[in-house]
Amino acid sequence: MKIIKTKPVRVFEVGHKKKNKIFATADIYLDHDEQVTFFSDSKEFDICKKDWGFYATPSLNGRLKKFGWKSYLCKSKLTNRYYVHLVDPSMNSTYKKYLANEEMIIILELHNTELLDSTFFPNDKN
Repeated sequence: MKIIKTKPVRVFEVGHKKKNKIFATADIYLDHDEQVTFFSDSKEFDICKKDWGFYATPSLNGRLKKFGWKSYLCKSKLTNRYYVHLVDPSMNSTYKKYLANEEMIIILELHNTELLDSTFFPNDKN
């Protein structure tokens, strides 16, 4: 693994109203089968590099759920782009305001495996 701190920090204005800022502080280069864990208060989140690409999240109904995240597939009404959001349930009202301000909608609750199973595998009894 190689970590390169960004100096100076890059600042991006984001969102359709350009009211939010993102601060790019480092670049991380992973070798195959390496993982990085990000921490935020009592929650954590992993990304794992494979030879074919990345596991962008831990398993939706396993470790991600255990870590306390909710996951959503969302779409911007303005740009027609799709995003995956991981949301701390204690911040749900803040998240809903963000979606409204950015004119985004939730397409699918990825953490809801009963919904996923019934939608994509309706005849599967396992």
